[in-house]
Amino acid sequence: MVSFPCVRKVIPAGLEPLTLNTNLNFRSTSFTKKQNSHVVQEKTPTPGKFGSFGGKFVPEILIAPLEKLEAIFNSILKDHEFKAELAAALRDYVGRETPLYHAHNLTDHYKNINGEGPEIYLKREDLGHGGSYKMSNVIAQALLAKRTGQKSVITATSAGNHGVAAAAVCAKYSLDCTIFIGTRC
Repeated sequence: MVSFPCVRKVIPAGLEPLTLNTNLNFRSTSFTKKQNSHVVQEKTPTPGKFGSFGGKFVPEILIAPLEKLEAIFNSILKDHEFKAELAAALRDYVGRETPLYHAHNLTDHYKNINGEGPEIYLKREDLGHGGSYKMSNVIAQALLAKRTGQKSVITATSAGNHGVAAAAVCAKYSLDCTIFIGTRC
């Protein structure tokens, strides 16, 4: 057994979990497992799919809309016009790329007597529009909604920054927006 303390999950040795590389392609290896004293060869999953249901553990009524969304998403991945519109929105509205700041005092604090130690940099996501990285995700989703002809967006968030980002982006693209934010009991 392999244990990952930060995940709090035990994974049987030899089973490689799906990982995401920088080209947005899922990769995995096929593996062999024992089941009731029989050896079963597991098939390598389709990229982006896993498990008996392809990773979609949702009510049956949502399967068709999710398949439609997946097809739209896959076509947009190849759409240079969409990518250019998203890049312009990230640059001009969100404020991307946010600056990388060299934290001189922190760097000096962690140097040893010989002057060796880490160079510490801070990625200043707080300087982007909305004060958080969440705007980058929400703006892409709003552009996708706009591209597919949606008139409104409904979202559930656990953080106020995400709700603020959703509301701001929906206002920019003239989309109605309903936001559900949980409360603490």
